[in-house]
Amino acid sequence: MASKSELKQKEKLISDYILEKKKIEESLNSIKESIISIQEGEDGNSPYWNGKNAYTNISKVLTYIDKGYAILDYMNQLDESIKK
Repeated sequence: MASKSELKQKEKLISDYILEKKKIEESLNSIKESIISIQEGEDGNSPYWNGKNAYTNISKVLTYIDKGYAILDYMNQLDESIKK
C-alpha cells in the first residue's frame, strides 16, 4: 500500500503532467492560428507570405503541429492508464 507522501507525490506529478499537457495544447493551437493568419492574411484574401518557399515551410510547420497533436493524443491515453 502506498504511503500518504507517495500518494501526494503521485498527485503532484499528475497535476504537473496535466498542466504541461495543457500548455502544449495551447501552444499548438496558437501556432496553428498563426499559420492560418500567414496563409490567409488579415482580410482572408491576401496571404502575408506566399510562393514555393512559403508553401514548403508552412507545410513543414503543419506537419509538426500534426505530430504535436499525435503526442497529445498519446498523453491522453497515458492519462487514462495513470488514473487506473
